[in-house]
Amino acid sequence: MTKPMNDLPMDTKNRDCTCGGPPEFIETTCPKCGEKGVRVKSGTVRYLLDDEHRIAVTDKIYGLCLTPDCAVSWYAQGGSHFFTTDQTATPIWTKADVDPIMACYCNEITKNMVFDAVKTNGLNDMQDIIEHYRGKMKSMCAVKNPMGKCCSESFNTMIKEAQKNI
Repeated sequence: MTKPMNDLPMDTKNRDCTCGGPPEFIETTCPKCGEKGVRVKSGTVRYLLDDEHRIAVTDKIYGLCLTPDCAVSWYAQGGSHFFTTDQTATPIWTKADVDPIMACYCNEITKNMVFDAVKTNGLNDMQDIIEHYRGKMKSMCAVKNPMGKCCSESFNTMIKEAQKNI
């Protein structure tokens, strides 16, 4: 089965961010840990699930569970069903025991790469770090990032963390 992307904008850029906006949380809580999840469109979930589970995506909105020790990846806004991390083709950076931790899914930049760029090259900007490793920035957040949105917030948090460790 091909990965349907007709309900996803490939480029989620806006004027405030290089590739998307801040996440919004949904009211429905994760059925396992009880925490509110980040609002994610069904197309992102469909695209990032493994082939076997992709067809089970039915709701328009899902919540991405960010709790490290919770096995749920995404859950339906209405609470009717959920998917687990072992059904997910893409590792979720906030989950326990994920290695490597991704800073940017679109450009395949890891947390270790961010730390190295800050420490070794003195880079302190997301775009500079991505260009250092990849030459040109790609923006496909809707189909690469488990949030379906820009990674700039978590990426910049990693930069600040790396700066403290210099």
